Amino acid sequence: MFLREHKNFLESYVVADSYELSIPSCWVDPLYHIVVLNGNFNYLQQYESYFHLTPSIATEIAAIFRKEKNLESSGNMKNLIGHIRDLKTKLKLARDLNFTDMEVQLLDGTPGAFLRDQVF
Repeated sequence: MFLREHKNFLESYVVADSYELSIPSCWVDPLYHIVVLNGNFNYLQQYESYFHLTPSIATEIAAIFRKEKNLESSGNMKNLIGHIRDLKTKLKLARDLNFTDMEVQLLDGTPGAFLRDQVF
């Protein structure tokens, strides 16, 4: 519960590490609540200085977002997806969450040819 509510990643990381909880998967719930629901992208930036926002972590966050149907946080969820390095995962999550504007932007942008070759 502390990780989910504490808004400073670095302090949370110290606590998690002392309890041997500093694996990336333990950050799904805090990332969802602090970044997606509350829009604290400084937290995400600090997180990314220790871990990568992996496709599996992003997919788990997207699953929570889809389940809770919190439409007010759609912009924050799109922003979080923008931090994913894996283009196929970006496209998949944009499609899964019906972010058609993001899907079109990915397919029409520089990575579009690659994504069309990989996905279609």
